[in-house]
Amino acid sequence: EGKRSWIETETRQLAYKSPGFYREEKLDENMQVKSVTITDTVNLKKISLNPAKKKATVRALAFANYDPDGPFVWVKKEIKGADLELVGRRDSETGQTNIFRTAFRDIANNEDWSYDFWIDAKTKDIVEVHVPGADIYDPENDPTMDNPPEEAWSTSNPISHIKQFRYGTG
Repeated sequence: EGKRSWIETETRQLAYKSPGFYREEKLDENMQVKSVTITDTVNLKKISLNPAKKKATVRALAFANYDPDGPFVWVKKEIKGADLELVGRRDSETGQTNIFRTAFRDIANNEDWSYDFWIDAKTKDIVEVHVPGADIYDPENDPTMDNPPEEAWSTSNPISHIKQFRYGTG
């Protein structure tokens, strides 16, 4: 009906350290850490930290949700094996980016699908990955983007996610 928004945003910071360590921080609206999860994909263990409650939980994992070889393995495979099309250029936090898209038919779900890869023009690093690409859903041009969310909880599947990559030594 166009009066409410289904869009929720959440900021997460992700880091990877070889061999197989992933760190995920979830931030609140004030960019303060609300939780930290560190996953060891080699030894199949995970620790979850809740700073507000000063609580830590350690779990053994039956399988790893992440690739032990790193978070960019799937992206590298997609880029290497895909028919990429340059669909635009944009400014990002790191400077000028080139946007490449791979579009394909998702046979399992019987729908067209795409990925947009934002690549730093100078360093050639991956800056962002948009799933699906803007040809299917563009959050910047969604007419309901500024509508308030509904008050009652609903169950839904996400229509899109954007991963932003930040490189550093920390």
